[in-house]
Amino acid sequence: MKRVVASLLLAPWMAQGSELTFEFTNPSFGGNPLNGTFLLNSAQAQSDFKEPGVEFDPLASFQQNLERQVLNAMARKIVNDIYSEEGLGDGGLYSTDNYQIEVVTTNPDSVVVNVTDLRTGQVTVIEIPYL
Repeated sequence: MKRVVASLLLAPWMAQGSELTFEFTNPSFGGNPLNGTFLLNSAQAQSDFKEPGVEFDPLASFQQNLERQVLNAMARKIVNDIYSEEGLGDGGLYSTDNYQIEVVTTNPDSVVVNVTDLRTGQVTVIEIPYL
């Protein structure tokens, strides 16, 4: 009995608590920056918004990929010809459906490559110096 009374008298000092503190979760309001990715992913998972008119076209994607590879092969050929022992010669004209690539070798210090986008008419000039 004495032990029960003693434990009841000591109980208020043993059960102490601390103050409640509030912290924001969202890093935009001063919360932990590591929560940002989690909150963004949660919001995107809950969103049912679909952008109108955007559909995946595998044939268009294939065409773009093929055109990119052709342009990369042409770029490799031009660079290899510039730095080969035979040289590029007088230059050349290369064409695809959407681009016309003209290589001009009139400058003795560099090669100028004019890339014309046939859809928009925009011309990009690239100057490649001889090493």
